[in-house]
Parts: sequence; C-alpha cells; structure tokens
Amino acid sequence: MTKKILKKITKAFILSSMILGVTSQLLNAQTVFNNTASVTINDFAPASIYPSPITVSGMSGTITNLTVTLKNVTHDYASDISVILQAPTGQSLCLQSLCADGDLLSNVTYTFSDAGLAQLNDVTSWTNGVYKPTAYSWEMFTAPAPPTPPGVGTYNTPGPFGTFGTNATMASTFNGLTPNGQWKLFIQDFGSGDAGVMAGGWSLTVTTSNIALPVKFNNINANCINNQANIMWSYSTENNLDYFEIMQSKDGQNFETIGNLKPNGINKTHIFSTNIKNNNEQNFFKLKVVDLDKKESFSDIVTTKCIEKSSISVYPTISSNSINIVSLDDEIIALELIDNIGNSIYKNKNLATNSYQLNLNDLFIANGNYHLKIMRKENTDVFRITKN
Repeated sequence: MTKKILKKITKAFILSSMILGVTSQLLNAQTVFNNTASVTINDFAPASIYPSPITVSGMSGTITNLTVTLKNVTHDYASDISVILQAPTGQSLCLQSLCADGDLLSNVTYTFSDAGLAQLNDVTSWTNGVYKPTAYSWEMFTAPAPPTPPGVGTYNTPGPFGTFGTNATMASTFNGLTPNGQWKLFIQDFGSGDAGVMAGGWSLTVTTSNIALPVKFNNINANCINNQANIMWSYSTENNLDYFEIMQSKDGQNFETIGNLKPNGINKTHIFSTNIKNNNEQNFFKLKVVDLDKKESFSDIVTTKCIEKSSISVYPTISSNSINIVSLDDEIIALELIDNIGNSIYKNKNLATNSYQLNLNDLFIANGNYHLKIMRKENTDVFRITKN
C-alpha cells in the first residue's frame, strides 16, 4: 500500500469555503515579485526557509488576479509536497497537497493560476506548465502556518478532495485584498524517506485595478478546435475606447500581440480567430484595451487547448447554399450565426439533434465570411464559414 493511500484513509475532513464574486472594471497594473533563494524541502519536516517570504510594495488598488510560480522543483516522491500561500492580511490558500503518487519531480517549474486548464494529477507527476491549485487532502502544517480548516484563520482548500466540495480559488481567496506587505509561502514534506529542493525560489505575479476602464466587460472566453482558436468577448458600456489588442501566451505570463480589432461603435460583441501551430498545447489569451488617450488596461486571462480531431463536424465550410453540422457525442442544442463585426444574424435555440442542415439561402445573407457558433450540453464551438 502506497504512502498516499495510507494518508487518505487516515485523514478526517471537514471543509468550509466561500466563493466571493469580485467584479471590477478598472485599469490593471501587473507586477512580478521574486524570491530567488533556494529552498530545501526537508524529509518529513518543514522546508529550510519556512515560510519563504516575498514583500510586495508600491502597488495601489486591490488585487484582481494572482499567480504563483515555483521554480526548478526536484523531489524523489512528489506527493509528499504540500504548499500554502498566505497574504499579508492573513488569508491563505493551499496550493498543492498529496498530488501525484510516488513519481519523481526533476527540475520542474510550474505556475498556480485560476487560468490553468486543469488541476495537478492525482496519480502521475507533472511537467512545466500552468495548473489550478489542487488538494487531494489537507495537512496539519507546522506553526506559524495557518491551521487546517474549518474555522476563522484557517487556510482555504481548492479541491477536489472533500465530502462537502472544496472549491476555493486564487480569486475567491485573494481578489479584493490590498497586496502590499509580506506574502508567505509555506512548504512542508509530509512523508518520510524522501526530500527535495526548490532551487530557483518562487515568484508572485500581482495584478491590481485602480483606474476606470474604457469598457465594462460582460464576458470573455476562448475555444480552440482544428488548429483555430476563437477569442470571443462582449461588453455593455464603453467610454473613450480606441481599439483592442489580442495577446497570446504559452505560459500564462509572457504575452505577445497577435492582432488587433477596432470596434465599430455600435456592436459590443466581437470574435477574433487565429491559427494555432501546435495542437494539444495550452494557449492563454487576454485583451489589451487601449483608449483614445493611449492608456492601456487588460481583460482577464482565458485559456484553451486545441485538439487534433473534433467531435463535431461542419462541412462544407465554403458553400453557396447549405452547411451540414454533425455532432458525434452531445446533442446540438442551439446555433448562432455571427457576422465579422459581431452582429448576430441568426439564432436557433430550440434544437435537440445530432445533425442539422443550415440553409444559407433561407437566411438571405450576403456573400462573405461568418462565424457559426454551435452550442452543446458540454461544449460550445465556433467555426468560420464562407457563403459564396
């Protein structure tokens, strides 16, 4: 029986968490703070620097996004590592606990972010990348770390472990807080026989908001299918808006501009499509909002992953009369056709079928390019089609 199983069957669990919805249409300021000191992960004990601190200073406003990167982590038994992040004001979140099994971590650098596509695996170790905070258990950390939940002053847990559903996130724990002060990272090994090191230290990326944005976003999301990513967003109000820059990243931290879109002043729903070179890789996107005074702000980060083959087929994508749509799994429940400036020109919300033929002639639309949005129970996909 592995150490992991022994830990699971000997633990009791009561967790209480609350999701706090924080909506802020403010200009974002983002700063990366680093502690490059190497931290030894001692066998069955707190780490050599406990806690490892980072002092945040000079930031105004309140937190709207937070990520944590652990650098060059090596350990002989990955599931022994547990980590807590604590804010200067005392709020804290377990970033990882009892992840993987007996696998080796070798010089891995990874980031905890709500924008990660998935949590760390329960069985196998992980590679460089961006992951959601993950806890398959809770641990009784050595003081001065915060105690186990529930109760005031205890640390939050992100799940998936727990009878009552442990769903705390970076946002629900830290958004809305004032960032300045000393942040603490508690790392402790909870299994005997193995040790490790965080050779590169760690970093904290803090985004705050304190100036009114030129737009108020309703939503932003992304999906990717057959080498094409679609970034979709809508907003309810705008003030002094000039244009949007669409930015892409492979690691959720280093972004580059891949295109821009100038709104027409009427429609407030937009779609930007871009080709992705490599399938099965995580891609991150955000919008840079530029106003007429050339001030810049940023949307939330969204993420998507392309897949080699789709479970939905649209053919032909260039047609003078009709488009066939076939879903190989979930039923199609709704369709929407959107023109290139974001106008919705056709909707059908009363479908319950795996196949559908869209007659373009019945829509009396002009020749040109359109986006076909297909909604199913579990997925929403967007395809680019052309009427000729």
